[in-house]
Amino acid sequence: MIKKILLLFSAIIMVSSLIACGDNAGTESDTTIAGIPSGSETTSFESESESTAAEVLTIERYKIGETAKADLDGDGNADEVCVGVETVTHSEGEFSYDEIRFTKIDINGKNMIDPSKENPFDRFDIWYENPDTEFYYITDIDINDGKKEIALVDYGSNDWTVTTFFRYENGDIKYIKFIEGMPYDSYFELPGDGTASSMIHLSLLQTWRGVAKYELDANGEIVLSKGQLIEPAKNDYVKPVIVKDLTVFAEMDKASETSVISGDGDFAYFPLTDNEHWVKIETAAGKTGWIYLEGWTQIDNGGKNMESSEIFDGLLFAG
Repeated sequence: MIKKILLLFSAIIMVSSLIACGDNAGTESDTTIAGIPSGSETTSFESESESTAAEVLTIERYKIGETAKADLDGDGNADEVCVGVETVTHSEGEFSYDEIRFTKIDINGKNMIDPSKENPFDRFDIWYENPDTEFYYITDIDINDGKKEIALVDYGSNDWTVTTFFRYENGDIKYIKFIEGMPYDSYFELPGDGTASSMIHLSLLQTWRGVAKYELDANGEIVLSKGQLIEPAKNDYVKPVIVKDLTVFAEMDKASETSVISGDGDFAYFPLTDNEHWVKIETAAGKTGWIYLEGWTQIDNGGKNMESSEIFDGLLFAG
């Protein structure tokens, strides 16, 4: 994901190419109704479903190296913003590899990160594995707070793309966490009311995903909303069956009544989860209940912790 242990190689570093701020910078880009800068030679990223975020212009897209103008800190004055990336070649003997880095978040002529460091974002404890070299974004998570945010996309690894957000305050930037996915994904929505939604990797039972809601917390950071029930995305190729007796709860409460679903090979479906401890189960025979988990795959099965793969055959675990 975006966190990563710093590279261990002792290498000679050469800048092989640079997209610097000003290379294709210009005056402030007008935006279309879909929130795309009109001069950026891109098509609308309005989602396949109706895009609330696009309709209220909470996302504007700019080319890397292009200068944007936006009132980031809510002081009534437009700030000039530009994001730059470098491709750096690391060499050690016959071995070499290229690394792409964000090396500039320029606001009003001052770079907010340190490109001389191996990780320019070290003070935020984040590492970009595969940065988007084409675009950055100016967003407006809450249209009522008068502030806007800078958003950068990291494609990461293993299909784990995230959009990271920075707020400009008191002459410096503050990292306010991330949302899974990227702004023109079908499920990515930013309605401008202090919330967002996107398709996320769920953290219980198996490898799967579902659309979840985010919100700004009391510290102004982006967090997954508490107390939400997420409907996992359907996968017709994953058809788990119950192979061991399973004790389930009648409600999302460990003090609620329990019952046992027989491990007789019935098909299991999981229509809801709170992505914290609880997963709802339904069987083809019509039995229902709630499974309680401690951690990713540890199921409380009648007071005994068991791996989900011990109870269900056919769950998905991606590498």
